[in-house]
Amino acid sequence: MSGIYYNYAKLVSKEELDQERKQIIDQLIKEAVNDDNLIDDEDLDFI
Repeated sequence: MSGIYYNYAKLVSKEELDQERKQIIDQLIKEAVNDDNLIDDEDLDFI
């Protein structure tokens, strides 16, 4: 199902919106890995 969406005040397709969303998420994950901001197993061992 395709539609028209607003992205930064610009009309885009759902596919374009999803592609940009994926790029943003990938960048955030890359920054988290590089900054060692991910949760370690030790962080989850609270019992």
